[in-house]
Amino acid sequence: MKRYIKLRVDPGTSDGIAAFFAEDSIGSLWKELVHALSLCASIGEERKVQDFVHALYSCGEAGAADSREHLRICTFRQEHLARCVKGLLQFTGAESELPDGLLWFMADGKVHGNANALLKPFTDKANKALPKNKTHLFLATTESSERALRDKTFGVATLGNMQFVYVLSKDKPQVGQKSRIHDASSTNATPNYGPYDRPLRQEIWHVKQGHKGKLYGSALVPAGGKVEGDPGVELDPTPRSTDLVPFTWHGLPVKWYEESKHCYNGVGWIHFTCSDIVLPQLALRDKVPYWGLCHTQEHHDALSKEITNHIFHCLQDPKHWLYEIELVQLLKGDAVGPHSASENTPTKGSGLAAANPSGLEQQGAKSGSAAPKAKSASAGSSGKTLGGGKKSEDLLARLMALDDGEVE
Repeated sequence: MKRYIKLRVDPGTSDGIAAFFAEDSIGSLWKELVHALSLCASIGEERKVQDFVHALYSCGEAGAADSREHLRICTFRQEHLARCVKGLLQFTGAESELPDGLLWFMADGKVHGNANALLKPFTDKANKALPKNKTHLFLATTESSERALRDKTFGVATLGNMQFVYVLSKDKPQVGQKSRIHDASSTNATPNYGPYDRPLRQEIWHVKQGHKGKLYGSALVPAGGKVEGDPGVELDPTPRSTDLVPFTWHGLPVKWYEESKHCYNGVGWIHFTCSDIVLPQLALRDKVPYWGLCHTQEHHDALSKEITNHIFHCLQDPKHWLYEIELVQLLKGDAVGPHSASENTPTKGSGLAAANPSGLEQQGAKSGSAAPKAKSASAGSSGKTLGGGKKSEDLLARLMALDDGEVE
């Protein structure tokens, strides 16, 4: 999977982040886009439709509050945002304007006072604001999916489900007008998206509550005061240290990722607030590069393992779009016939488990076009049982021959 997914640990400086982009394939992809634009300009040809690398910063996933985190996002992390933005600008060499080939998606985490703070780091060396094109999008989530994560919240207008997303670019994005994936009656001419379901709890990464401190490090931010709509710990108890809870309670909807990539011609993701398996999995499906910045080395290692294990499981699930019958045959050690259409019916959910969202090209479903195979965390030299299959060194060797490489 390393062909598509790259995880890095926050180095704590903009110089360190710039160095990562200089080394990694996502930086090379951006250079290719800019080179194509320069070639067109050299022959006097104007590109009416342009592709972009999408750089995403989501305030809801930038860290975690150290108390009642399911009800509120962490305090705004200005230094974290600044080094992310400055690091990418430094890599691109941008000094007086935003670079070509990049679209910045800045999500406010449903805290609309974050707007000015999100734009603050976009400055030149003299600390003057860089000129930019700014588009204001509105992302709504369904009440039912919000309640699935915050079911005890009470009161009127206390269950926030509207997020502001600011799209920043050098010029007005040349993406062309196109119909939405999930609402064919709408196009990207309108700024409203949703309401979409948040990912179901069983679709997101869970960790032990007591382990979050090591995973988040300094991104676990002190929080105080009462949250509006909070019924209190008596009715909504604080998780125990051994309880499994979502690593992040404030992830973005699957359909939003799909729509933003589709409507704004995305060909790769830079995820400065990487926190879950959702977007890496979608990038793998679409066969586009994903670059994610983790909070700590422990976060990096745990998330890498979770992505690998999750993909490995999906490869064996006949209802999942990643299903690989050859892998199932290897694991079971016997012949497995093709599954009927009814057996490949997509599972219901937020869209993450769907075999193929409407309007998206099917990928990884046919022989010869399969998505890269993942290696199980138990597929090591110890010869442990794999996925209920037989214990066999030969099977391990054949399985690892399928492997494209672990998440880096």
